[in-house]
Amino acid sequence: MMRRIVRPIVWVRGLGFLVAFWVTSQFVSTAPPSMELASEAPTQVARAQTAPPAGDAAPKKGSGVTGEPIVGVRLESGPTSLVLRSESGRFLLEGPGKPREDGKGLSTISETVAADELRLTHERIDGGGMAFFVRDPKAAKGKKPYGFRDGMPFRIRAKGVRATGLNDRSYEGWLEFVFVRSGEGDGTWKLVNRLPMERYIAGVLPGEMQVRSELAALEAQAIACRTYALYQIFQAAPTARIHLEASVMSQVYKGAHNYDKVEEAVANTRGYVMFHQGRVFQAYFHATCGGATASGASIFGAPEIQTLSAVPCTYCRDMKLTRDGWTAVASETEIHRAILAAAQLKGAKLDLKRPIRSIEPVAIQRGGKHSAYLRVTHGGGSFEIDTTLFRLRLTRDGSLVLKSTAFEVERAGDRFRFTGWGHGHGVGMCQNGAREMARSRNVDAIQIVKYYYRGAEVVKVW
Repeated sequence: MMRRIVRPIVWVRGLGFLVAFWVTSQFVSTAPPSMELASEAPTQVARAQTAPPAGDAAPKKGSGVTGEPIVGVRLESGPTSLVLRSESGRFLLEGPGKPREDGKGLSTISETVAADELRLTHERIDGGGMAFFVRDPKAAKGKKPYGFRDGMPFRIRAKGVRATGLNDRSYEGWLEFVFVRSGEGDGTWKLVNRLPMERYIAGVLPGEMQVRSELAALEAQAIACRTYALYQIFQAAPTARIHLEASVMSQVYKGAHNYDKVEEAVANTRGYVMFHQGRVFQAYFHATCGGATASGASIFGAPEIQTLSAVPCTYCRDMKLTRDGWTAVASETEIHRAILAAAQLKGAKLDLKRPIRSIEPVAIQRGGKHSAYLRVTHGGGSFEIDTTLFRLRLTRDGSLVLKSTAFEVERAGDRFRFTGWGHGHGVGMCQNGAREMARSRNVDAIQIVKYYYRGAEVVKVW
């Protein structure tokens, strides 16, 4: 008897590596306590009173955005120490101060600190509890550090601030330290970079596409990244300080850069966002589709919308991973572990003690090679499991074993051999296809995104 133990899932990621939330999820980002401080204009995004249903496209065009929004990008959770360096030799520090005279909460401190470097440490304090301390290592002897108890958010801004001990990258905008409670008295600090959308896109492009790519391809990537980011802003709570991750869980964000071609692509597409029937959608993308993209509905269980439908792609056919494909081998032990981990994420209990006889891709996208499910046959019957979820759980030394969801499987002794094509989940824009379209067809960015996101309307929103 065959049973399908893992149903379709929806995702919060535009690229090949994804973190899953089940269909009932609301795609809501972590929402720390509100901290609107004086020096940052409020996010210029107005939201409808009623949130859209899970997985639906976000608010209607023209009714939700009144200007360039502020994006909150989580850089790290739980930092215990950090060194910040400033190109200008000055930092602006903001946070809650003393109790207000009217008794309505705490006042806000805003102080300029003349220093080349600030050191931040998370320490236990007298009387119990923990606090973040901000020190100038060159300050005069006896000068007290700035201290912020757990639960008291604060933030720092400087020109070209570089975070040493995190990833030694430079950041624009604010570096914000938000304490998120996870239980009574418990919680973790979240290090968040808050900055205008266009500066965020400039920091994302080098992480998502080679900077030497054709200008039209970079522009198309900027439009896709901006669309995806705006969707996530709408899905978050109005008071959320965090909208996106800096990693492959959302879009790879590498902070401030100085690439002329990237800056040109961002400037040329400033404010351009894609819509489906007047609503922003999740503009997924991936490296190489392998000959045809896959639909978001079949791969992710996302809503059946035209802009995430499957399209033929001949533009990446000369790429090595399309032309020659790829191969991978996994032991039965690794396969067992991946299947059980995938089932556990769904909350399913699976007794898989008998040998696996075969693994067969099923629900293959018509005209393509990406499969939605794998049929696993073993000594006691068979079941189907989500291909993408299985791929995410089949890892070795922290890396994915399978490059894409387009593959065939054969048993080779006590191992399984995978022969596949492409790189990534296959949904949305094929990045290498977009680069080839720009190179050989001399098309512009609008033509590229409209080819891969069928029926999309591209609108300049700010």
